Amino acid sequence: MEAGDSVSMELWRGSGNINDPYESISWDFAQGNPSAAPGQWTNLSWDPQQTWLQIPNLGNPDVFLGGNSYTFSVLFTSDSSVAGEGMHVDDFVHFGVSRVTDYTLDLDCDNSINGYTVAPNQLSSLYCTLTNNGYAPATVRLQTNVSNDSWMAPFPIIRMDIEGSSNHGTNVIIPPIKAGETIEFWSNLTVPAGADVQQRVWNLWLTDASSAQLGEKARLTMDLAVSEQYGVALTSSVGLIAANIGPDESGTVSFRLQNTGNKDAAFNLATTFSENTGWMAVIENETGVIQQNPITLYKGQKVNLMLNITAPQDATPALGTESNPYVSFNLRATCPSCSTALYGNDVLVRNVEVPVLRDVELETEEYTYSGPANGNAKSLYLTLLNLGNDDEQYDLSLVQSQWQLQASLLAEQSPVLDAWDGESTVVVSLAMPIGLNPGIYTVTVKATSVDDTTISDSIDLSIEILETAAVFVSNEETGQSYIPGDLPQTMSFEVRNDGNSEDSFAMSLDTPAGMVAQFTNLNTNGETGALAVGTSYNVTVEFSFVDGTEGQLTMRVIATSTADSTISNSGQATYLVGSQNWLKIYAIAPVTINEEGETEVKVRIVNQYTTGQLVKMEVDDSESNKWLQVSIARLDRDFSLAVGEQKEITLTIEISETSLKNLNEETVTANITVWARSETVSDAANANLELTLVRIDSQNANGAEDAGSGLELESIALWVVFLLVIVGGVFVVLSILRTEEEEDEYAKWGEDGYEDSLSATYGAVAAAPSVPTSMPTPEPMASPTVVQNITYNISDSAISGDLSATAPAAAPPQEADMPPLPEEGLPQGWTMEQWKHYGQQWLEQNGRV
Repeated sequence: MEAGDSVSMELWRGSGNINDPYESISWDFAQGNPSAAPGQWTNLSWDPQQTWLQIPNLGNPDVFLGGNSYTFSVLFTSDSSVAGEGMHVDDFVHFGVSRVTDYTLDLDCDNSINGYTVAPNQLSSLYCTLTNNGYAPATVRLQTNVSNDSWMAPFPIIRMDIEGSSNHGTNVIIPPIKAGETIEFWSNLTVPAGADVQQRVWNLWLTDASSAQLGEKARLTMDLAVSEQYGVALTSSVGLIAANIGPDESGTVSFRLQNTGNKDAAFNLATTFSENTGWMAVIENETGVIQQNPITLYKGQKVNLMLNITAPQDATPALGTESNPYVSFNLRATCPSCSTALYGNDVLVRNVEVPVLRDVELETEEYTYSGPANGNAKSLYLTLLNLGNDDEQYDLSLVQSQWQLQASLLAEQSPVLDAWDGESTVVVSLAMPIGLNPGIYTVTVKATSVDDTTISDSIDLSIEILETAAVFVSNEETGQSYIPGDLPQTMSFEVRNDGNSEDSFAMSLDTPAGMVAQFTNLNTNGETGALAVGTSYNVTVEFSFVDGTEGQLTMRVIATSTADSTISNSGQATYLVGSQNWLKIYAIAPVTINEEGETEVKVRIVNQYTTGQLVKMEVDDSESNKWLQVSIARLDRDFSLAVGEQKEITLTIEISETSLKNLNEETVTANITVWARSETVSDAANANLELTLVRIDSQNANGAEDAGSGLELESIALWVVFLLVIVGGVFVVLSILRTEEEEDEYAKWGEDGYEDSLSATYGAVAAAPSVPTSMPTPEPMASPTVVQNITYNISDSAISGDLSATAPAAAPPQEADMPPLPEEGLPQGWTMEQWKHYGQQWLEQNGRV
């Protein structure tokens, strides 16, 4: 043999096509590595099944050579090229196996060599393996019995459990066992309850179940002895969850008690629970009669009983969860009279489910409430009780018959309440709103379980709103500062009927020291008119401040219901009087005047506020205006000051020679108050200017004569000027009437100093008393009023000195320019000083001119 040649062992069938593995399988001698040395021999062997298994996609690899018949040969292949000496085969041996239909079985079991000794109702289990030693699948029948036929009928005491089979009888055909395959099976034997002491034989055998009827293949025989034993069995057909029992309810669990021993016995039954919280159980027969311990049974006897279980009143949920496990019970059988141990199933274990019991209740001590609608909220308290057996939380809701009642709940959800009478307080808030109509209203409060919305309870409350008196009085902001001794001003306060029926209100004032105030628009009883529900009336308070008053003064306006005098309310306003130290006027040095003419005085003002201020300057010369006149320079009347800025203003003091000559004493001291009023914040600062007037005495007779002769000429000249001014005033009035903006022109007069002059003239005169409303008050014409005011102004400022010079101060001719007194004398409450300045106005208003 040379390269390209080979010698193989071959099995072939059919046409023997060497390229078809199903027709020719071969094995090359060279695969066995034969020795090439002369005289050395190599033993070669071939298992054709291994070559057969290498065929791709083989359909039946477990069957030897596919179950086919082959011809054995030696195969030589050559490439027909150079030839040489080949292999030397010394001997050739062919081994063949004959295929037959018979087979053998290997049965291997764990049975005891000495057999089994069992008690009645005791289980003995036999485990075996079975191997098919044949070349083909085997069908085998497995049978077993006991030599006591009474144990096998009507129901056999043996149960077979075979791998791959669902048949558990004592005569079972095992599913086909493949060649060389091993299966498992179990034979379970239970001696009948109450079986007497005896010796028996337990047989197990296997036979061929094929059509070939090859007979018995294996057998196992074992001794079985029944011993003397006390035994018991507690069984029940109910599931592991034996009952569903609610709190304070009962349920029954059926069970069977059997004496499985072969001796008579008396049994005691006792029950224990996993929850030691009042669970109880009694034994009853099937008709409900309680069975007392002990219960005596003959050997093998059985009895059907009931376990009646009662849950405690406060049983909590038992749902089989980690937080709420089931309540389990053990029913145990004991035999105190038995001389040996009790064998068998002496304990029955089952679980009891306790469902969640949900119940809720709302209660209160007062289901009705009555009260006034005065805005004072009222709270009603309800008690929410969780009557269930589990912790619960409840949603709270409220429904009211009319939304105007404004009832509400303090919380929309309760806290988590403990099981069994856990409680919480539900607060119902009644706003008792002002003005709510009298009547009966209803409020329904409902509590609903968060976990189960079908569980709820509600409670109805009856709310009676009574007829109610209530009043509101506004607080007012002054927004400015006030100068003590200034003319009276007015402020309005709102008085509103907040009751639920028509009412009127008696008004009163609580004023601080240094403040004078009165109402100006109430009826004769000091009351408002009748006010409908919710309507209001503005009462007007006229007020002023006494000289020397300073600081923050608070006035209270009090309204008291005439329907219910216990009902009142008040409003207030705080007035900043005098200086708040946001403006400061530096001290003014005293001034001495001993000659006629004008004297200028410098006054310094500083802004001590945190922002700039608009400042308005005024003077109060009520102590000195009968001798002199004081004016403020035009550009110094209104000005602005930056933060910390100072300004110097000029006061001009004008006094006539006549005034100095007619002083009552050698020197007269008079005070002038300088006011700086802030238009930015509520503040008014003042400073006092002390004037010392020195009387001019006559030095000689000539001087006196000159003064006497000069008086007549001076008086004539003054009257001429007076008449000219009156004519000019009439002309001005007619001009004003022609213009379309009378009020604007009037304001301009004030800017030119009219108001300051008037204030300077009349500042010290007390305000005229209010004219009684009972008197007729004709509406004054515009022209006469303006003329009259101008007349007062000119008269006081221009000729007051002459008039005082013409007539001595104490003589009646001084009052020649005073308006004529009424026949009945001065009006009530008036003084002569007031009549002198305001009498003419009173006469005009009352038709006495």
